[in-house]
Amino acid sequence: MLVLLLACGANVSTDYPLNTDPDDADSGVYDVDADGDGVYSQEDCDDGDHTIYPGADEICDGEDNNCNDAVDEGVSITVYTDGDGDGYGDDETAIEGCDGVSGMVAVGGDCNDTRTDINPDGAEICDSSSNDEDCDGLINDLDPSVDTATMSVGYLDDDGDGYGDDDVSAAACSLSESYIAAGGDCDDTDAFINPGEPEVCDEFAVDEDCNGFSDDDDPDLDPTLALTWYPDVDGDGFGDPTSGVVSCSGVSGYIEDGTDCDDTDPDENPTDGCDWDGTYTGTVSMTADWTGLTDTCIGTATVDVDDEAEPQLEGTLSCAWSGFFSHIFGSITGTFEGELVDASDAEGEMMLSTKVTESFTGAFIAPGNLTIEMSGTGKVLTYDMTLDLAR
Repeated sequence: MLVLLLACGANVSTDYPLNTDPDDADSGVYDVDADGDGVYSQEDCDDGDHTIYPGADEICDGEDNNCNDAVDEGVSITVYTDGDGDGYGDDETAIEGCDGVSGMVAVGGDCNDTRTDINPDGAEICDSSSNDEDCDGLINDLDPSVDTATMSVGYLDDDGDGYGDDDVSAAACSLSESYIAAGGDCDDTDAFINPGEPEVCDEFAVDEDCNGFSDDDDPDLDPTLALTWYPDVDGDGFGDPTSGVVSCSGVSGYIEDGTDCDDTDPDENPTDGCDWDGTYTGTVSMTADWTGLTDTCIGTATVDVDDEAEPQLEGTLSCAWSGFFSHIFGSITGTFEGELVDASDAEGEMMLSTKVTESFTGAFIAPGNLTIEMSGTGKVLTYDMTLDLAR
């Protein structure tokens, strides 16, 4: 037997010592270090990898590097799934593992792992969705780190007119109801003074529209809320209605009355009488109702006025319906006669082709305009008519 063992051992490298340990199952077999890591195979848990052997440094690689039957002990770390790729992981996905694994990161704290702009390094901003961009558990105005550039600026509106005081402002994500976006109120104690109000004349020269000017000095003065002054060249106490000037305080040589029919003749005015004689032409506008249906008749009229004639006023008109009344009633024609009842008024009767006769009133307006109005009800139509005429 001894001879046989020696004969077989002739092909075994004598570089390895014979294992003579009686307690080792491999006793009597030459020791082998296949991976050259200095540890024989009976002690090396992976004799095919020179980085794995008893006493090796354990590294985080999913292997038992030091052959102590434990994997990555003392070197593994907590890693997290980073679904949005922003470098921060979802705390709820925490596992023990190695850094550098694809899709996993070593830093958690991401409170929304579907958005790259939300993570512990995010910038908290004001937003209507109340997102916690920096994942600190605080949102919008409750977060002291919120970006002030994203806040809304509001101005205190004490008088409730929709405009705030520029000198009392606040910035926040959500402003209180007392603060509004529009500023510019120059008197926040008066709801009728703000940039949206018209400039009007007043005895205290108040700047109602807050543009820095008041009354006559304000180019935005509302002419409908100011007085119109008229030149009285002939000094008869009646001004020329064609040359009015809007002013709060008045203009030298101008008066408030603008009804003079001839501002070059002091004897011709509404008190002493006006010469309204002449031919007047203009437009006719009539609205009619028939059993709830309406239409408009548009046309022209001519009126002759002569205070020494009989009648003093007479004229004709014609108009055409703009809608379906034209198929039922045809066009409208009419004649009228009247008298001057005072210095600027007239009255008379109007006869229409629809066999309607109604009274009308007329008003002369300096320097040469005449307005005639008529309302009435015929057999089938109800009328409202206006004639605007000029000499």
